[in-house]
Amino acid sequence: MVNGDSVLIIGSGGREHALAWLLFKSEDVGKIFTAPGNPGTEQLGTNVNIPPTDFEGLVEFALKEKIDLVVTGSESQLGKGIVDIFQKNDINIYGPPQKMAQIEVDKIYGKEIMRKAGISTPIDWIFKDPEEAKAKILEDPKNTVVKHPSGDMGGKGVHPCATQEEALEEVDKMFEIADTIIIEQFAGENGIIHEEASCMVICSGRSYIPLLFSQDHKKEGEGDTGSNTGGMGAYAPCEITRGYEKWILKKIVEPTLKVLTGQFYGTLYIALIRNPGNKEWPFQVLEYNARFGDPELQPIAILMDATNFYHILKASAQHENLSDLKLNWHPGAALCTVMANRGYPRKDDFYQSNLNKLITGFDDPYFQQPWVTIFHAGTALNEEGQIVVEGGRVLNVTTRGKDIIEAHQRCLEALSKIECEGLRYRSDIGYRDIERFKARTKS
Repeated sequence: MVNGDSVLIIGSGGREHALAWLLFKSEDVGKIFTAPGNPGTEQLGTNVNIPPTDFEGLVEFALKEKIDLVVTGSESQLGKGIVDIFQKNDINIYGPPQKMAQIEVDKIYGKEIMRKAGISTPIDWIFKDPEEAKAKILEDPKNTVVKHPSGDMGGKGVHPCATQEEALEEVDKMFEIADTIIIEQFAGENGIIHEEASCMVICSGRSYIPLLFSQDHKKEGEGDTGSNTGGMGAYAPCEITRGYEKWILKKIVEPTLKVLTGQFYGTLYIALIRNPGNKEWPFQVLEYNARFGDPELQPIAILMDATNFYHILKASAQHENLSDLKLNWHPGAALCTVMANRGYPRKDDFYQSNLNKLITGFDDPYFQQPWVTIFHAGTALNEEGQIVVEGGRVLNVTTRGKDIIEAHQRCLEALSKIECEGLRYRSDIGYRDIERFKARTKS
């Protein structure tokens, strides 16, 4: 390990722990630094006490340590031009330049790219007045999505609403934090919101390597109820995209990269929504992101043979063609369940009262199995060196199995080993594919 390349990962969440975990598996990676990291990343390398917002300090550290590759995970960093700054200092960094990152940071610009690429996307309107937005919602009984125009919302800027009443409430909430909002409508019926899926590809100009398709669970409660969050869990592969993978790459990914004139490098994340009954466009695009999804990356990571992962990221950072590289995958399915602060997603007194609560159970023999991994997110070490709750989404318990049923059962077993009175989680992650799998195997 010591004689390999040095990598700097910027961030402290579950996504960054998953990236460190994947890169740790590469024989060509010697040292892994994470700034600022968490207790999980510290087990794989060295945490560096530099905030992700201190670009100057991060560049100085990278030059001092002769870092071979920097990997940044946050849309906030990308939108503020972190890639451009590192490139000016001749440091390899994985991710799109600031101009290309606008496909996530500016949702209106993202929609323009879709239309130029000829990609089907739900009809949308832009409003600066809450009453005008509400009037538009009342015109049509279809389900409504209320969006913040900025992508820098930690995954919480998009709110699918099953009823007009819910949409009207979201308009008021959104205007409390934004002076402009986007209203989007799609053909949901009888209070049913169509399923979404996540497509992520690693890009180097117009060449790309697809990851497994996944599905995220945004709502805080069982059965996808309650408030939106940054993600309460995810699973891969995703049943609703089965058989459509090539179509999605041909009709959505490639036209997008073409419109971006071969200048997009890093992770292109495409949020898809089913479009039942439409043979020409069985999926529409809701939005673009410019980085790995969190928690979607976690189940994908545990299914990945990471042998080529470092080479692929570095080739993208150096703008090399990816056509001769590929990723291999373990068979079966994987599932990630987020253990969250009981007050999450609100940051009220109840949320604050759960901070610094002790988390135990990590030494259980169950976690020695190769098909279970815990990715740290909102954790910290107290003065005694014990792991405690520090944030909203705290742990990502991730398992794989021969199918979605086994992955889910193993995840529930793993969750039962973790003890902390300040945490809660959804026990139904992957429930749609579980139901479909059971129905398919009975027939």
